[in-house]
This record gives sequence, structure tokens and C-alpha cells, in this order.
Amino acid sequence: MMLKKLVFLLALMVVAAAAARGRDIQHHQKESNPSTDRLIEMACADDSNCISIVETAPESEKSNATALTFFILRYVEDQAVNVSKRVRAAKVSSLPPMLQSAVAECREQYNSVDDLIDDVVDAMESNSRSDAVEITKAAIGNIDQCHSHLVANNDEERAEDKSDDDDKEDVQWSADLAKSNLLLKKLLGAALNILKKN
Repeated sequence: MMLKKLVFLLALMVVAAAAARGRDIQHHQKESNPSTDRLIEMACADDSNCISIVETAPESEKSNATALTFFILRYVEDQAVNVSKRVRAAKVSSLPPMLQSAVAECREQYNSVDDLIDDVVDAMESNSRSDAVEITKAAIGNIDQCHSHLVANNDEERAEDKSDDDDKEDVQWSADLAKSNLLLKKLLGAALNILKKN
């Protein structure tokens, strides 16, 4: 009986040691390049949402400032297209007047965000960093315009304390769009940080 317990304990120790060794190996395999981490942290200014998105870039793009900037711009452009579709799909006539105004402003601003991002890419490809910086700032400004109208609408809706389900849905739609705006601004800010440093 005692021998069985010793064998069992010995087997348990061997399994535990192998598992610990496996975790140690996995930990070392997952360690990333410190210069890549610094580039991403610098770009995202330690914003966790930004970092988690930028870390999804392929390894080859994470270690190169220009490639990482292109990755961020492609991501923002894809998301801006999605936002633009949501804004265009909104049934404006059924919305409260202030939200109608915000949606109209967002439609106008997001129409040019896609073009501005294409212009940033063109400027980068022609090695005109200063133009890329200014165009990125303009894209951020467009998103800011949309965002400020949405925030004003949300503040007004909350002040009126609407209890109708349609009104709550409008406020939620507007709040979700405002969150998207903030994320896209942070990501464009990350691209801008890289452009300014390189």
C-alpha cells in the first residue's frame, strides 16, 4: 500500500514538473520583441484598446514603423467603412431632430475619412511624411466633428430622460457610434504618433 502511494506521488511529481516545464517553454515562446512592444506602446500611448488591436498585426508589420502605420490605416479604413454603412443605414426621418443633425454631420464627415486615409497612404508611399501627418490630423478632425455632434445629442437625450423604447434605442445607437469614433480617433492618433517619430 505504501509503495503504491510512493509510486503515485512520484508520478504526480513527474507530471507536475513536465507541466511546469511546458508552461515555461510556452512563456518563452510568447515573449515578444521589446522594441516591437515599445513601438506599439509609443504609438498607442498605453491605451489598452489600441494596443490590443495593433498587436493583431502580423509579426513582420509590428517591428517596422511604416508597415505598422499601414496596418493601422487599413484597420481604420475598414472600420470607417463599417461606420459609414451604419450611418447611411440610419432611418433619419424617424430620429429626433438633434440626432438627425448628428447623423447628417457624421455622413458628411465619414464620406471624406476614407478619402483622407487613401491620401495618407499616398503621401507615405511618396515619402512625404509631413503631408501624411497633416492629412491624418484632418481625418481625426472629421471624426471629431461627428463625435461632437453625437455627444451633444446624447447629452440632450439624457437631459430629457426619455423612457420610450425607441428613444432609448436611438440613444444607444448614438452612444455606440460615439464609442466607434473614439476608437478610430485613438487608432489614427497611434498612426500619427508613429509618423511624427519616424
